[in-house]
Amino acid sequence: MPRVAVLTIGDELTSGRVVDRNASTLATRLRDAGIETPIHLTCGDDEDVIVRWLRTAHEAADVVVTTGGLGPTDDDVTHAAVARWAGVELELHDDVLETIRHRFTDRGIVMPEPNRRQAMLPAGATVVPNPLGTAPGVVLEREGKWVVTLPGVPRELAPMLEETVVPFLRTHFRIESVVKVRILKTFGFTESRLAEILAGVSVPAHGGLRIGYRPIFPEIHLSLTASAADEATAVAWISEYEERVRPLLGHRLWGVDDDELAGVVLDGLRRGGLRLATAESCTGGLVGKLLTDVAGSSDVYERGFITYTNEAKQDLLGVPPDLFAPGGAGAVSEACACAMALGARERSAADVAVSVTGVAGPSGGTADKPVGTVWIGVSTRDGTSARMHFYPGPRSWVRTLSAYTAIDSIRRVVLQLPDLDPLARPPRR
Repeated sequence: MPRVAVLTIGDELTSGRVVDRNASTLATRLRDAGIETPIHLTCGDDEDVIVRWLRTAHEAADVVVTTGGLGPTDDDVTHAAVARWAGVELELHDDVLETIRHRFTDRGIVMPEPNRRQAMLPAGATVVPNPLGTAPGVVLEREGKWVVTLPGVPRELAPMLEETVVPFLRTHFRIESVVKVRILKTFGFTESRLAEILAGVSVPAHGGLRIGYRPIFPEIHLSLTASAADEATAVAWISEYEERVRPLLGHRLWGVDDDELAGVVLDGLRRGGLRLATAESCTGGLVGKLLTDVAGSSDVYERGFITYTNEAKQDLLGVPPDLFAPGGAGAVSEACACAMALGARERSAADVAVSVTGVAGPSGGTADKPVGTVWIGVSTRDGTSARMHFYPGPRSWVRTLSAYTAIDSIRRVVLQLPDLDPLARPPRR
């Protein structure tokens, strides 16, 4: 099996302005094709540095796959660096230039002269066509080592990887094994707690199944990767292990593979013929945002109330004013969360309503209600209740965990599951 290094290129990556998602895309897809990527590197748009990293990576890897630096501007120097690494010149590919030109003329635009740079490719390289953009990649070999270049634009990279790069690597390196991956998605565990629970589950001795833990905040994913001579065997190995761990994961296991928590909840509501309303304070609309990120959510998600102030809670949701009077329970309380959820349901056409009210911080906490204290309420025709959760951490952490817990609370109501134990409880005082 070849060892592949991933080299992502761009000043925007090294400066932190852009999060590097291409490395994850490459590693995931190549792993699924039976190709490991044990080396990941990132560097800026500097030709000398790129050449140095290509040489360094090739000391431990057979193939380096790069992303980025294939654009038409002067700072796009990846192909120049690859040519230097291979000891060849850049040469104009007339057919590539014509393809780029047509990209513009098809839209009634004259090709800008700088785009000509994108047709200057290392001599002897095989072109990787880009069906969605003007930046072709290349595959180039030198003394038994290979470089594959891909653009940094994710929507362009993906089809080039799938249609050209993966087939090339599997064919050239004679990779015949079948790799299958199953992702079990959980919410409510910490990574260490999940590992502790599964510590007694032995991995089959055949060695073809690997177990991995993938924290995707605020979820924890368990990846089951099987490499076998045929698909049926790989699937059987995964199924055997999955059947053993599912009872241990219990109701915190909410989905698999491409499932999204909000989508699972909306599907459950849809199957039950139920409509949903939300009432948010400290999350400021994040619950509604996560739900409406899912296409087609409008047939289930009826409306959302963002009631950040006490006055808004009274005006829009009918929360009793005495809750906010001196000596009252206050906005961060069981009573307020219940009143918000009930008010959202009664002031909408919804069958189910969820509410969130809490102290997201960094200020506003008290001895009785420290930062991270959050009440989540749920109201249905059968009744209304609320539960307190405690999420110590920065404001973004509190808000995200609160929104996920609210959505998961809906899942538990729809599926009639036990309520979720808080991830953390307030300190004893």
